[in-house]
Amino acid sequence: MHIDILKFDQFRGHQVEKIRLTNDHDVSVGVLTMGAILNEFSVPQADGRKNLVLSFDQTKKYYDNPFYIGMAIGRTAERIKDGTMPLAKGAVHLPPNENNNTHHGGPHGFFDYLWDYHLQKGEDFLSVTFTHQIKESDDGYPGNIAVAITFKLTNDDQVIITYQGTADQPTLFNPTCHAYFNLSNRDHVLNHQLTIASAQYLAVDQQKVPTGEFLATANTAYDFRQPVKLQDAIAALQSTPEKGLDDIFKN
Repeated sequence: MHIDILKFDQFRGHQVEKIRLTNDHDVSVGVLTMGAILNEFSVPQADGRKNLVLSFDQTKKYYDNPFYIGMAIGRTAERIKDGTMPLAKGAVHLPPNENNNTHHGGPHGFFDYLWDYHLQKGEDFLSVTFTHQIKESDDGYPGNIAVAITFKLTNDDQVIITYQGTADQPTLFNPTCHAYFNLSNRDHVLNHQLTIASAQYLAVDQQKVPTGEFLATANTAYDFRQPVKLQDAIAALQSTPEKGLDDIFKN
């Protein structure tokens, strides 16, 4: 097992590094210091290597793309209607970045920072932990928060992503990794089968903001309790108001 620190490119006047973890099976995970972007999850194949996640070869391309590909998302994933968050002390208004809503942490979410990092090597794993101190004045969320995002690659080929946040007052913390996977050797994922052990999904309005209502998946285009081919699922979802799959499921 070994860890490589690679110079990736320059972005916004900063040197962006790529931290690559490689285990004894030659499986590699590579994460960029800018945005804690998952740039690589590659596995050996008979005819070379396969990167299982959608990626770009330049940092700027990630930020030119509107879909947050591979980025760390926080303090909160998804949308907050009108950027308004109720707390015990009263409503807090967050900076909007999609219509009037706050999306994926707002204009200065986790994806917007150059992260510090430290490395760890255990008996059967490698890890990199990205850290950043985010002030209330940085992203508009209440309270200052210390965030740590750990990418861990084990020697049995598991990738484990862990998020931790410690704030000095009540706030919201609901982060995620916005990776896009392609497990096939084709240039699309239509042949993939999707299974979600969920009997309900969250209703959203026309701006994709959750309404708070949970709907049954049974006998709908959102029923993935048994494997469904993505090509068939996408075709079925064309008859829904959303005309696509960008939803929240409840187990």
